Amino acid sequence: MSDIQPENDVSQSTPRELLGNPFEPLVSQLEQFEAGLQLIFDNPREFFEEVVNDVLSRPPEERFTGSTEIIREHVRTEFGSTDVFRSQLPDLDQDRLLSFLERIVKKLRDDTLKGVFYEREADDYLILAGAHQWVLSGIREMRESDDDVNDEQILAIITALWARLYELIRSDQPSVDRETIRDIGRARYYLARATGDVPEKNPEKQDDDELYRDALELGAVVAYTHLSISVNRGAELVDLSQQAFIELLSKYDVQPRYGPQSPEKLYEDDV
Repeated sequence: MSDIQPENDVSQSTPRELLGNPFEPLVSQLEQFEAGLQLIFDNPREFFEEVVNDVLSRPPEERFTGSTEIIREHVRTEFGSTDVFRSQLPDLDQDRLLSFLERIVKKLRDDTLKGVFYEREADDYLILAGAHQWVLSGIREMRESDDDVNDEQILAIITALWARLYELIRSDQPSVDRETIRDIGRARYYLARATGDVPEKNPEKQDDDELYRDALELGAVVAYTHLSISVNRGAELVDLSQQAFIELLSKYDVQPRYGPQSPEKLYEDDV
């Protein structure tokens, strides 16, 4: 993933209620999303739960390649046709929809990252922030693509991953569970395939510990990129040496930040 670029520092102004609960940003955003859809759906939560149950009942390959059609089936059941559903949102074309989703997911990622800044035991925050980053990568690929088939594939990946995250918070798990970790790895794999890259690893051939490590490392890179933390703190988050963490940053095309190497360097721009 080469699009982990700093947009803003999200280290500050953290609402107290977000701290100590890595799932709170997801829960809060879902509640807002459901409330906003009350005018369109008779029961948004029931609709989401039916879609999630259907998506998660499918084998991994079908989930990550065919979830878009699963959504269409449920929309047709709810509204009679997809055209009727679109008529409820006449001004929401694909560009606006993707921009809207991107804003939501950025906020989710940034709110989750704030927990990394304040919590010493931050694994769940890191893993969830990394999951949101994969969704953002998919959205950005869709915005840059002119291929409808490719867009369909990427949307299926996003849907499959979001379904798993929805199930995670619905089941009231105390921490990120095994199936979520596996689906984060699958999202990475299928997104690489959809964008024409050769997947580095096949998650079906990885054990749980390796998948956990991959998810944690991505989260640490995302945290380092968007928070005011040092290389040392980033390395600490994933139990790496500073040099190993710098190499990890390089893998994701992220440059380490260094301070001035001498007092003279600190003031040289003022000369």
